[in-house]
Amino acid sequence: APLKSSLIMVTNSAHEYDYLGARRLIDSGVLPKPDRVAAWLHLGASISVVGYRRRDDGGMERLLTGPQAGVQGLPEFEAHARTAFATAPLMRYRLTGGGLGELGNIVGHGYRGVGLIGGHPSFPFGHTRLDGVASIDPRQLSTIGAGVARLLRLVDQDANTSPA
Repeated sequence: APLKSSLIMVTNSAHEYDYLGARRLIDSGVLPKPDRVAAWLHLGASISVVGYRRRDDGGMERLLTGPQAGVQGLPEFEAHARTAFATAPLMRYRLTGGGLGELGNIVGHGYRGVGLIGGHPSFPFGHTRLDGVASIDPRQLSTIGAGVARLLRLVDQDANTSPA
């Protein structure tokens, strides 16, 4: 069944510059006010990357332990996040507040937010030659994508359920 809620999809750049893209978007006035938004779902960079370790010879070796992603945001989304991502291995949950990075900025402006960040904790190689398609695990990306779809449906159901 189609979602009852409307979706607005945006992409931001310049997160390296104190989340400049997200800040400019929020400050632009083009977004609905926070009280008109059921949830802001943030998909951060590197949500399905694999890990690497440095070999003795200085080269990098891809780890086989699989990628990890972190779910962060407001505590009200934790039950839905755990349900939505139940089949995604190695997920980390940190739904104790607004979140890190862009999501923290979004929640700080009054939006109800939840999102995925990071990937494997041993992937500190953003914006390097290792930060490319070879560092993505397509199976994990598929699993996370299915979880995102489940999370959207759960949030949609909550937003469109009338109190008894």
